[in-house]
Amino acid sequence: MLSRDISENYTSSPILASEDQSLLPAEVPALTMSAPAHLGIQFGSLPVEIHEIILDQIFGKRASAGDHTAYGKSSAQNWSKALHHPRRKALSNLALTCRVWTGLVQSRIYRHIRIKGGRDELASCVRWFKRNPHLIPYVCHIEIWMPIWGDRVPQPNISRSNSNAEQHAAQAAAGRVVSMQWNHDHQGNDMFHYHHANNNASLEEIFGLIRRFFPNARVLTLDGGHCKNPPLIRHFRHGRGTYSLQALLQRRLPVLEHIQTFIMRGAWNLMRQLDDWHNISRALPALSEWHCAWAQPHLNAYFIMMHVFTRPPATIRHINLSLEGFYNNNSLLGGLSGPRTSFPPICSLLGETAPRLESFTYTGRVCWYFFDTLKQRATAMGSCSRLRSLDLVVKACCHNKKVDRSHHWSQISQGIGGITSLAFIRAFEAMVVKAIECLSVLPALEYLRIRFIDLDSRCPPLNPYFQLVNNECTGLWSEDILEALRMNRPSASFLALTDGLAAEYSDKQIMGAMMPRARPLAIQVNTYSLLADSSNPY
Repeated sequence: MLSRDISENYTSSPILASEDQSLLPAEVPALTMSAPAHLGIQFGSLPVEIHEIILDQIFGKRASAGDHTAYGKSSAQNWSKALHHPRRKALSNLALTCRVWTGLVQSRIYRHIRIKGGRDELASCVRWFKRNPHLIPYVCHIEIWMPIWGDRVPQPNISRSNSNAEQHAAQAAAGRVVSMQWNHDHQGNDMFHYHHANNNASLEEIFGLIRRFFPNARVLTLDGGHCKNPPLIRHFRHGRGTYSLQALLQRRLPVLEHIQTFIMRGAWNLMRQLDDWHNISRALPALSEWHCAWAQPHLNAYFIMMHVFTRPPATIRHINLSLEGFYNNNSLLGGLSGPRTSFPPICSLLGETAPRLESFTYTGRVCWYFFDTLKQRATAMGSCSRLRSLDLVVKACCHNKKVDRSHHWSQISQGIGGITSLAFIRAFEAMVVKAIECLSVLPALEYLRIRFIDLDSRCPPLNPYFQLVNNECTGLWSEDILEALRMNRPSASFLALTDGLAAEYSDKQIMGAMMPRARPLAIQVNTYSLLADSSNPY
């Protein structure tokens, strides 16, 4: 229960000035309680900035509510430090140190709260904050995680009643009961049955709670969870059958006017059709930063993303999109109905949207066509592009051939690639060259990172990457990359130009090359010919 968890870990009320000295723990040095007058200022009378610095060393530095994604880092990364601190209960006692620390400590502890998305847990949350209303202004980040599994139920005794057995079989067929079998060393098997959670709150109830009790919240995280055949989180408390046609068209989620950052995890459980996205986006009119992660590929999810990037909300300035599960499912795109030319490729949609943003982070399949479209769009915008940060995690390249817009999908490569495929390395190089060519039309771009991550590769430190930070370049280089850099941003240069391999010495003589143990500052494209595998044509 949330109330019990909070009551065990949090201090419940602020300390009055008259009670400061009586509530000080015994370990506090006597100097802080009765300092001689000639010593001057006491600990409690120090400037609040000094107290902030001390607490930042204990809890971690806080992120401002107005900070957004920049230089490859999310504004949401620093919000949960106090939440996940291993000594959270002990740290709550620091609020008893002195009157100044009471509010400072409580603000750090309650800055980010995590609530289970069940109706009972939401009710406990309401009761707790009604008893402690002084803590409400401290809440800036609300994280709601939706449980997928309900309580474990024992194996039904079929001999008791045939009706019970039939009811259990019907629930299992409907997907509401999942059987899990555990084999033990002793004779016999134990079978446990798990129900999908059936008391989860709807988004309507969650948004209503936030709107009523947490007006100062600026960041909202919804974790829909992930499992095989997961249930959809209901958006409205009552089903469609309880509404008239007119009421069905007019129903809306409670509007959260102050939420600026929205983080979606397990997005497939939160939205599976365009109406779901419309419900959420209409309820967040001030949204400026959006994080969305899909764990597994789904065709409807791909269509939703295409629709969002065709008409993105005008208020969004920062996007972090992860389609990691889509890159290795070749049947996904092949299963589209109708001609492929009737659907715009997502690379071009991403390229159309990126110049309108201030920062863009993407994980998934991408190719040089993304940067080609980005350059065209940025050129059409003139000097109006605000893009400052661009971070791509390449799970696979679409292709390395010159194609037009209508044939982009028809030439998608069927392989995942890797450092042993020269075709993939050439495609990655072409993408880096196109990215550098965009620098001439993106003068505000200060951070650019393109990287391929494969922990199972033959040599993980040689996974190709390119990074530009404040006109300092590291990573993959070739003559084409150097020429593109000279033409489009002459002020930028590589920190080093090496082949990426470490020299192997014997008797103070270079005998050959060995694989690096750490990621080198520079990797020459031709180095990958030493790792090429002819059986991996990509």
